[in-house]
Amino acid sequence: MDSGYSNATGLKLPKARYRPKRHRVRDFLESGAMRLEIEGVLYRIRDISMNGSAVQVGKDQRTWPVDSRVKVHVLLHDEVVYKGLARVVRIDQVRRGQRMGIELLDAFLDLPALRWQHEERLLDKSFEENPSHRLALVPKSYRLAVNHAAYFVERYRRILTHHENRYRELGRDGRAYIDELGRRAYEHLREPWNLIRLEAAAASRELMKPNAKKARYVAKEFTETVLTPLLLDAPAIERAYTKPLGYPGDFKTMGYIYEKTYEGSSVFGRVMHRLSVDEPHAEGVRNRKIMVEDFHKRVAASLDGLPPGEPFRVTSIASGPALEVVDLVKAGPPWKRSTHWTLVDIEENALSLAYANIHAAIREKGAAAELRCFHTSFTQFLSTPLIAFTKRRQHFIYASGLFDYIADTLAATIVGVLYDHLEPGGLLSIGNAFWPNEHFWFTEYVIDWRLIYRTREQVLAMAREIKEPAEIEVEIDDTGSFQFLNIRKPRR
Repeated sequence: MDSGYSNATGLKLPKARYRPKRHRVRDFLESGAMRLEIEGVLYRIRDISMNGSAVQVGKDQRTWPVDSRVKVHVLLHDEVVYKGLARVVRIDQVRRGQRMGIELLDAFLDLPALRWQHEERLLDKSFEENPSHRLALVPKSYRLAVNHAAYFVERYRRILTHHENRYRELGRDGRAYIDELGRRAYEHLREPWNLIRLEAAAASRELMKPNAKKARYVAKEFTETVLTPLLLDAPAIERAYTKPLGYPGDFKTMGYIYEKTYEGSSVFGRVMHRLSVDEPHAEGVRNRKIMVEDFHKRVAASLDGLPPGEPFRVTSIASGPALEVVDLVKAGPPWKRSTHWTLVDIEENALSLAYANIHAAIREKGAAAELRCFHTSFTQFLSTPLIAFTKRRQHFIYASGLFDYIADTLAATIVGVLYDHLEPGGLLSIGNAFWPNEHFWFTEYVIDWRLIYRTREQVLAMAREIKEPAEIEVEIDDTGSFQFLNIRKPRR
């Protein structure tokens, strides 16, 4: 469109712009449900809008020049939902080949109607499937372990609810009994629950193999049907599982983990909440924070040769509420020089919380520190040089949890980019869930908190883009849940 148009008075009116909202197919429908056909060749659709889509071009598939007119079919579950002309609007180079942008020319796609059609297809499919046949994919040992857990949870829900109601009949005098009931239950149930967790983890280990994808999907469905609903009275479990902000480890979930208290409207809910934040993975998150605080101290101790006025420059990627920074400021950092922290995150609430808490601690302690926070999407972060956020190279860059969600190729690229933004002698620390471990079951299967677990060797491989002889090591937390890839840049 042009820059605007004039009305009868000659007044220049602003240009109208509208781009229909795009949806990733795996979020809007499900991977593989929708495909696009051009001259008999089927392409996988990555994202879609009412007037176009972006398709993944396979290794042996052709592309058409930009501005080409092509005849296309859009298929949903192999049924044609659009047939007509389209225009190739762009071709992008991506990590796994090429991506082709297509604009539909003859009509629009009614996305709500397609979503409805998709859901109806899934409903029909659910009726056609025999649940017993699906469950046959899941090892018997795993089904027994989940049923054991469900029986344990439901039994103690009934017991605790009965006695809580009995104490409530005492009115105010019953409050102390209710509080004591929670403590008694926690002490008695902690060890049996731990044994149940280990039993289920052992039974699900085979399901974590790459060739067990279908069985793993059914096992997760079974767990979330039989066990998870029994646990949603526990606030930490409910928050992580329902994902109100779109992902499980948001600032509130992390707050539950760090606080490690009793939360919930019932004794049963409070006990299960406390047991969930006692999980080794949750303990690993707390250990991870302590490790990052220690890394701060190590790097700061190596800066003695810098001029006295040179600040200690630190950046946290996917910082969350940055409680490690809050606690470092409150404790009074053992280093003498001023510290400039930069926090980058996709969640505005987490940054707001970090900003408020860190500035309060700075004022209270009179600390020599500065703080800058940047709210950005993941896509913007990837497309923006880190130097745009930090202005100068950093002495310490860390990402505690981001890489639990990033595939290998992109992870190695980001590690290389972050490393380039280190000062000589600086440290880059990358956290990642450790494999193998015995603690993945509750996170992965019960609350649907999916992580990319990596072995020590796989984490070391993320440093493959670094060509100079850097010092590289891996440190694992005491629970065996998380590890850090530590890369120190050589001094000149």
